[in-house]
Amino acid sequence: TLAVALFDGNVAAVDFVRIEVRGPGNFTWYGRVRDYDRSDVVLTVVDGMVAGGIGLATSSNGQARSYLLESLSDGLQLLQELDPALLPPEHPPGWTGEAPAGTLFDTPSLTSQADTGGTVDIMIVYSDQTAAAAGAAIGATVQYAVDRTNLAYTNSGIATQLRLVYSGPAGYSESGDFSTDLSRLQGTADGYLDNVHALRDTYAADVVSLIIE
Repeated sequence: TLAVALFDGNVAAVDFVRIEVRGPGNFTWYGRVRDYDRSDVVLTVVDGMVAGGIGLATSSNGQARSYLLESLSDGLQLLQELDPALLPPEHPPGWTGEAPAGTLFDTPSLTSQADTGGTVDIMIVYSDQTAAAAGAAIGATVQYAVDRTNLAYTNSGIATQLRLVYSGPAGYSESGDFSTDLSRLQGTADGYLDNVHALRDTYAADVVSLIIE
């Protein structure tokens, strides 16, 4: 059992549920907060750094609180309570979801192979700004994003799971515009992020994600 001091003066008792070990110093610890029937705790550890989150809710009142945990460069951990009202929109204004002309997803001649869809292999790359902000915790931050997504799928009764097949720096400085960064990620010969496509083929990734700061 873990004890986590929250900001309201209460100490949450977190009971162990399961652990997923990927290798030496690389694991994810899952738990539930006692007395909250709709809670979850995910603590991802990679190379001694931790990234995680705590979700608190009960079926009786429906109110939920979320906390984010991250490692700082000085070795300490920072716990933040998230305010849903301050989260940015999922997509920027004006985003249509259409693939820019001339990019990989605009090419209709791609061939497909049979796949059960049970596992989606994802490759995650990150910008120079994200690497600087996360520091040594970037590995845990990336893996936590995958772990949190998989838990959300499981809680929703979705059998599909993500599998992280590669993560690393993209060697890319952000433009400051979401749509521009996405277009550059999708483009194959525009001089930006072109190396990502070779990595995708090398690691046979189904999905490529670029984390920007």
